[in-house]
Amino acid sequence: MTPIRWIHLVLDVPDEGLAEAKRFWAAVSRSTVSDSADGGGDHITLLPQAGSPWLRLSRTESEFPGAHLDLVVDDPDAAAAEALSLGAREVDGDGGSRRFRSPAGVLFCLLPGSSDAGGVQDRSPDVLVDQACLDVPSPRFDEEVGFWHALTGWAVQPARYPEFSALDRPAGVPVRLSFQRVGDPEAGIHPDLACRRSKLAQREHEQLGAVFDHRRPRWTVMVGPAGVRYCLTDRDPATGAWGSPPA
Repeated sequence: MTPIRWIHLVLDVPDEGLAEAKRFWAAVSRSTVSDSADGGGDHITLLPQAGSPWLRLSRTESEFPGAHLDLVVDDPDAAAAEALSLGAREVDGDGGSRRFRSPAGVLFCLLPGSSDAGGVQDRSPDVLVDQACLDVPSPRFDEEVGFWHALTGWAVQPARYPEFSALDRPAGVPVRLSFQRVGDPEAGIHPDLACRRSKLAQREHEQLGAVFDHRRPRWTVMVGPAGVRYCLTDRDPATGAWGSPPA
């Protein structure tokens, strides 16, 4: 088990869409853009109104948007050895981080650090970017959930829906990990937002440039600027728990 001190959810955006994506995600997360950007603007941190940052954007050379996780750990080398023993594979590094792919192919990085400001996060907003949903090809689903459970030591929650699973997020970590079975051959990540009033959030996001894709009983699939897909979910931002079905 590797103690995870903090998680940054990083949206990987092609260069031509980065400026618009930065504007959109800063608006929907009630954040400002950090004055200091690493790598000549390749890595952008969004600063929340209160608490420590956990949402970032990164310039990608791919023409397709995506996302990855930056895991803050005490000892990246020890965490790397454990991840490799559990079935991860290492890929090219990026600056001071070590980059890996999980057994199903989800990209994550290991960064050194004890925590961010003691694990402070404001969970009072009505809409909160709080969850990374790992889209996992169905044949690799159980293996992938098992990998993240073993790596983090976080308990697997009882499944509310057969196509989903999730891990219990410790109180000091800002990003919850959820898993969705998909029919696609490649794994990925999309952000989920916990919403007290998802229909109101949908209207606000459309005004900011997002496009409605489709609605399921408890979540709405949206496409933001630069093609970043995400979900507005009927969950409590304070706890991450699912609320009552919408009327």
